[in-house]
Amino acid sequence: MTVGWEEAAVIVGVVAAVSSALCLVALLRFQRAVAERQRDLDNQVSTLDDAVRTMEAFLSELHPSWGTAAGEEGDAEGAAVGEVPAEESLATEMEAQVAPELQAAIAAAAAVSLGTDVHLRSLKLVGPRAGVSAWTQQGRVLVQSSHNLQSRR
Repeated sequence: MTVGWEEAAVIVGVVAAVSSALCLVALLRFQRAVAERQRDLDNQVSTLDDAVRTMEAFLSELHPSWGTAAGEEGDAEGAAVGEVPAEESLATEMEAQVAPELQAAIAAAAAVSLGTDVHLRSLKLVGPRAGVSAWTQQGRVLVQSSHNLQSRR
């Protein structure tokens, strides 16, 4: 049995149409999956943003001299935002243990953003750093961004 060129053209056309339809279906499924993932990520970012705002408000109540955002005024003594408290008071505050309520809030935020298998190993209170160079800050950003934040299964 031989196939003529007209029949071969019809077969090629049908195969091309079917493969195009299958590619379109796969692309639409992929697009839906990406859109669903984006919605999930937006919800997680929104939840994490709310948790961060709550923690910032809590920290500003604990340490009003630190301030939580640019443009906020310091305490009644006239301390500017970003101004480091006196060395001895800063050392005392840094050595103080992190409040259990704050530990719970941080653990909850980590669990919301990274999943339920998150283990909080240590916490320490860090005050504002005056005089930190841009190179130092960028180095810290690079180190932190290199960590794998995917939850282990």
